[in-house]
Amino acid sequence: MDIISLNEILNKNETRKNEFKGDEAFKDNFKAHLTFCIGAFANTSGGGNIIVGIKDGIPPEIIGVSEQNISSYDPTVINQYMKERLQPVTKFDIVILTHEDRKVIIINVKEFDDIPILVIKDIESPIKKYAKKAEILIRTESSECKRIDSPDDMRDLIQRSLIKRSDILLKDIKAIMTGEQKEYPVLPDEMFKNLLPDFDKDYDDFKNNDKNIFVWKLNFLPLPIIDDEIDFSELKNILKHSIVDHIPYKSFPLFFGFQDNMINLSNYIKLDVNQGTQRQFWHFNKKGAFGLAHVTWSEINSRESNFNYDMPPNRLIPKEEIICFVAEFFYFIYNIINRIECDDVYVNIEMYNINNRYLGSFQTGISNSGNKSHIQNYAKSKIFSKGEIITSWNKIAATIVKDIFDIFQSSEFNVDGILQLQKLYFKK
Repeated sequence: MDIISLNEILNKNETRKNEFKGDEAFKDNFKAHLTFCIGAFANTSGGGNIIVGIKDGIPPEIIGVSEQNISSYDPTVINQYMKERLQPVTKFDIVILTHEDRKVIIINVKEFDDIPILVIKDIESPIKKYAKKAEILIRTESSECKRIDSPDDMRDLIQRSLIKRSDILLKDIKAIMTGEQKEYPVLPDEMFKNLLPDFDKDYDDFKNNDKNIFVWKLNFLPLPIIDDEIDFSELKNILKHSIVDHIPYKSFPLFFGFQDNMINLSNYIKLDVNQGTQRQFWHFNKKGAFGLAHVTWSEINSRESNFNYDMPPNRLIPKEEIICFVAEFFYFIYNIINRIECDDVYVNIEMYNINNRYLGSFQTGISNSGNKSHIQNYAKSKIFSKGEIITSWNKIAATIVKDIFDIFQSSEFNVDGILQLQKLYFKK
C-alpha cells in the first residue's frame, strides 16, 4: 500500500474492508483484540486492512504511532501469537508508512486460501474474552468484527471455500490434461534423503534382525521445498495442531504424553517411542519433510488369554489397522499442508516383512482369513497435488489400502467398501 491508497481509504472512513486503530502497541489487551480482528478479516471476501495510528471519526484523524509502539510489531512475535490461536495459518503483511510526518502501520490481511480460519484457542486478555475456541469470525457490512451467528454468513463462507477448492482441483485437472505438471530437477526421494537421515541403527536392527515383525515406514515431503527453514518453536506448533487424535490414548503420529522426549537436532526434531506395545520413530525437518517408522501394537502384544493369537509370523495382520493407519497418515498430511506452503506432496509408503502373512480381523475373531501375502516388502510412492489431498485425501487413502489388500490376494473389498469401513473405524 502507498500514500495514495491510504488517502483513498481515509476518505471513506471505516468500512467492511478497513478498520482504524489509535496509537497502540502489540501488547496487553490490544494484542488479543488485533488477533480477533485479523481472524475476522481473513474470513471476509477479499480480506482487508487494519490501520494503526488513525483516530476514527468524520473525517478520520491521523495521530500516528510512537516509535516505542512501532517496535512492538515484530512479525515473528505476531505470527507466533496468531498461529497459537488461529488455524490454518493466517496470512498478512505489515507495512509502515509516513503520512504528514506521522507514521502509521498498515496490516493487510489476506482472505483464507481454501479453508476458513478457525479459532483454536480462546482469544482473550485479562480484561476481555474476544472469541472462544472453535468459533469462526467474520467482518460484517456494518464494519464489525464478530463470530458468525447468521446462516447467511455461514452459507457465504462455505460457498467461497467450495469455490476455492474447486479452483485448485480444476487447475490440477488442467495440468494433467495438458501435460503441464511440474517437473522437479531432483527426484523427490533424493530430496527427501537430503533433508532427513534414515532412522537410527536400533530401528534398522529391529527391522532387519527380526524378520517376523511387520513394520511400516511412511514419508512425505511438501513440494517445492520451501526457501526458509521453519524455526523449532513453529515446527512444533505445526505438528501439535496437525496431530490426528481421534481415538483416546492414541494419536498419529505418537505425540501426546511423549512431548518431553522430543529432541532438537541441527535441522529437524525427532521422537523415539519404545514403551510397552508402543514402538515408533519419527523425524520432522525444518523444510517440512516428515518420516515415520512404526510397529503396530498387534505385532508386539504377547499371546494371552484375552488375546489368543499365535505370535508373528503366524499372527494375522488386521485389516482394520491398515485402513485406519493409512487414513490417519493422509489426514495428517492434509493438516500439515494447510499449515505449510506447497503445490504438491511427495508421499512414500513401505511395509516390511509381510511375506506369507495373512490378512484378517481381530474384531470378528478370525485368526486366519486365508488371504496370504506373496511379497516380502511393499513400497508405493507418488506425487499428489495439494488439490488432490485437500479434496480427496480419504479416497486416496482407500485406493492405497485396496492396493495393499491386493497383495494379500484379497478381493473382499473394493474402494467404496473400504471408504465405508474407513468411516466406521476412523472418526476424525
